[in-house]
Amino acid sequence: MNKCLESIGYRSFTDFQKISFDAVFRRGFNAILVAPTGSGKTEAAVLPVMYDIRVRGLKPISAIYITPLRALNRDIEERISRLASCFGIRVALKHGDTPPSIRKSIVHNPPHILVTTPESFVYILIDEKLRRFLVNLEYVIYDEFRELIDSKRGYLLFLLTYLFEKMFLKKNLRKIGLTATLKNEDYARMVLSGSTLPYRTIVLREKYEKKLDVEVFVPESDSYELDSRVEFVVEKILSNKGTLVFTNTRSLAEKLCFLINDALDKLGYGDIGVSVHHGSLSLPHRVGVEKGFKNGFLKGLVATSSMELGIDIGNVDYVVQYGSPRQATRLLQRIGRSGHKLGSVSRGAVVVKNNVFQILESIVLIRRAKSQDLEVERIYEYPLDVLAYAIVVLTHVFPNGIGLNDIYVVLSNHPQYLNLDYSTFTKLIDYLVESRLVSLENGLVKPRRKGLIYLRRTNMIPETRDYRVVDLASNRDVGVLNEEYVLLELEENDYMVLAGEVWRIVSIDHDKCVVHVEKPIDASGCLAIPHWEGENIPVEYVVAREVGSIIRRLKNGVFPEEYSGFMNVLNRVSRRTGGLGDDREVVLCGSMDDELIIVNLYGGDRVNRFFRDFLKKILDTKYPEIKARVYSTPYAIVIASDKLSNPFIYNRVLNDVESIFRKINELLGREDFIHSVAKSSNNYLWRIYQVAQRFGAVDPRVHRVTRRILEAFSETIIGDEALREVLYRDYDIPSLSKLVEGFAKGYVKVVVRECSRDFLREVLEYSDVLRVPSLIYAVRDSYRERVLNRRVKLMCLNCGWFVEGRVKDFIDKGFSYRCGKCGLRALTIVKSDEEAIVLSKNIRGDKLDPGEYRRIEDLRSKSIVLNHYGDLGLIILNARGVGVIDAKSILDRVRRGEDLFSILYEYEKRVIKYKKYYS
Repeated sequence: MNKCLESIGYRSFTDFQKISFDAVFRRGFNAILVAPTGSGKTEAAVLPVMYDIRVRGLKPISAIYITPLRALNRDIEERISRLASCFGIRVALKHGDTPPSIRKSIVHNPPHILVTTPESFVYILIDEKLRRFLVNLEYVIYDEFRELIDSKRGYLLFLLTYLFEKMFLKKNLRKIGLTATLKNEDYARMVLSGSTLPYRTIVLREKYEKKLDVEVFVPESDSYELDSRVEFVVEKILSNKGTLVFTNTRSLAEKLCFLINDALDKLGYGDIGVSVHHGSLSLPHRVGVEKGFKNGFLKGLVATSSMELGIDIGNVDYVVQYGSPRQATRLLQRIGRSGHKLGSVSRGAVVVKNNVFQILESIVLIRRAKSQDLEVERIYEYPLDVLAYAIVVLTHVFPNGIGLNDIYVVLSNHPQYLNLDYSTFTKLIDYLVESRLVSLENGLVKPRRKGLIYLRRTNMIPETRDYRVVDLASNRDVGVLNEEYVLLELEENDYMVLAGEVWRIVSIDHDKCVVHVEKPIDASGCLAIPHWEGENIPVEYVVAREVGSIIRRLKNGVFPEEYSGFMNVLNRVSRRTGGLGDDREVVLCGSMDDELIIVNLYGGDRVNRFFRDFLKKILDTKYPEIKARVYSTPYAIVIASDKLSNPFIYNRVLNDVESIFRKINELLGREDFIHSVAKSSNNYLWRIYQVAQRFGAVDPRVHRVTRRILEAFSETIIGDEALREVLYRDYDIPSLSKLVEGFAKGYVKVVVRECSRDFLREVLEYSDVLRVPSLIYAVRDSYRERVLNRRVKLMCLNCGWFVEGRVKDFIDKGFSYRCGKCGLRALTIVKSDEEAIVLSKNIRGDKLDPGEYRRIEDLRSKSIVLNHYGDLGLIILNARGVGVIDAKSILDRVRRGEDLFSILYEYEKRVIKYKKYYS
């Protein structure tokens, strides 16, 4: 065995691996292994397990190794299979992409160690053929443990493991968690052990922490900001063997990769390979990119969080975080991908735009990452959708039924379900029975066939749809938006930034998942919302407060010593902090010219999100006529309305907002008020949508989900869980209470002042929520081209002869609008097969019903217009939403000097906007 290990490169083991071996194998502890990337923590976890399997002769399936990503599964299987060969044991991989032939072989010849995902773990438990091998199970290993303990995927995984060992195996499994970072050790130990007294669960930390060498790059010039940021990234790719570039969204990863390759090509380095990697790309592409980077064919890789976890892609010399990482944990994880060896230095940079808040936020996160001052993992108590799923799983593990009270007793000892009262538990069971997911007979909870279908179709990752964004003028696709963004952020007539341009929302069709947009004719002063994808990474309260603290000290001429490595950057920033608020001063200001009121509050994303929803609720109730739009960043809440240009309305709203913040402690002392704010928010409906999917109540692939349907769940157990999720995920109530206490005690004050242009720029450009300068876009030419290229069918009212072609072809050829067969000027425009059929019936002399007769009359009227106005009539009648009466009105407007295509464009917009309401 030792010779085999030496032959594959393991000549000695690290101190950390030896300590882990002793804790797991010799002392029989559960262990959480905390070590940076490249420290050998995977080997630290599997070596004691493999050794135990070998020396005790444990039967398959002895251990299950669970990772949150399929890509990580592939990597882990390859790595530990080599090790396993030295111990004479087998390893196999099972997940959603596993071929049927391999699945069969796993059943007939099960491995000692089975590598899988959280979702496939469920299917293993309910598979009767595999479950008979699970009586041999001794170990469960959770890779990327920290990722799992803060998600409902993870909650379900840990709960199922706990229930399975307590109720089916009736023995304690040994569990190992692997993670690069961890803050709340007590909570993590309870989750891993499944006990509030985890006395046989320890946290082991690698004593050799990787050093971080991270710089902040800020463009010198605003005029060439994007160019200089891309140039910096290109320079790092050229000067290093392997550079990993992280972005926070898929769309930015795609765009940045294109810009990098374009720059390399122009500089004469077209042979340098740079590619993109994210979860939406195909499996063959991702695998090819991973291998290409590992083998050195690619020098650069632009990625999202898909590369953040421990997938082995070889040596990374340098990491660029493009934009603020928003969390210290995420920064540490990403920069830690470089220097993939124990004792090496992780080198990288955070590249940000020239914005005070982005710069200071990045500096704060670097300081916190270096000092291991990381975000704290929080406890989510008794998630009900997770429990519902777990109970349905249990019924298929125990097909003869399982005692209702037995489940509750076992649950009451689990750390996440300690405070689950019996009435809530029975309410959940009642829901499952009513939904026919389980049955309840004589105190036994039993399986139903529908429950099995539910388990197969549902998991803890809700489905989300993508919305196509279509330019109304040209009918071309502009891009794709995430469903969450569309539902939570967008309304008709909003302005949005997408693909580097500003667009106005004309219509949102939720059934077809299409957003129709147009380029604004004049967008001066409009508030444009940036495009983001999925649930944004929240900036925590403590980070925002630290940013505010730096600003306060810089305003007083004090340069904080803890940021001594960034003095050049702080010098540049200090000159721009004068008008800003800070951690002790909330600045309330507005501008009637800009139709804005801004609250400069350093609360972080989730505290400010609550204030956003709070102010929106108040304004909608008191001033419904102004139709206020309210946005938030970690450092501000922005109220926008075109009615704020009115001095009377502006002053009333400003005074009310000031009064609210001065009396905030009185309002927020009531739990029912906080709940009412949450329930009035768009976030609440979004959470209902997600929770309802986890409960199996809706399936967006099958059901048409409307706002009314979601609202109907409000008073159900689904609504209860959605509310709890808003309070936990979207808001930060404990930090909100701290801030409110600051208002009450007077060490956080509200100051009202005028908004300077610099203030507006810093606040609004933090996340590209920006005031767009006056932009004149000529949509007319694009729309004109589209109309002229449309196909049209002309048909003779007399004999039925017809001709087809593009509008421009008829015009260019000087078409006479006479029938090519009978020679009469009796041609009309036929827009559908139904119209052609009715016209043919009329020519044959068949009897027409009243509806068909009206169609003939309409076709005759079109023929008169076409005969009289020729090309002009053809263009008008072929436009969408234009009838004969409309045509006459349009012709009058054209005669008065109005532009034809601008008029037709407005008609088409009207059709698109109201089409969804047609029966």
